[in-house]
Amino acid sequence: MIALLQEMYYVRYSNFEKQLPEGIKMPKVYEADITDLVKPHYEKGLQEGIQKGKLEGKLEGLQEGQLKAKIETAKKLVKKGIDINIIIEATGLSKKELKKYGIIK
Repeated sequence: MIALLQEMYYVRYSNFEKQLPEGIKMPKVYEADITDLVKPHYEKGLQEGIQKGKLEGKLEGLQEGQLKAKIETAKKLVKKGIDINIIIEATGLSKKELKKYGIIK
């Protein structure tokens, strides 16, 4: 990304330089100048993305864990002979989900 911004910067200012009166030159911009401008924003965005990804991962893991707990509870209740409607109410799983996870046929 930094390379793309550098290229855009050079193209923009090299075109501008062509419009300057004869004998006046634009100062040369070095790679470090662009990197110094872009790098803090890039790093901030990267860190924000990492933090967001970690949070999303934690939430996904929590949801997965809750689903596994519901499935295990439903399996135990089926083994004890509890009515399916009570299992559905107790776990929050639908009849379709109970079939999907192999809890009932």
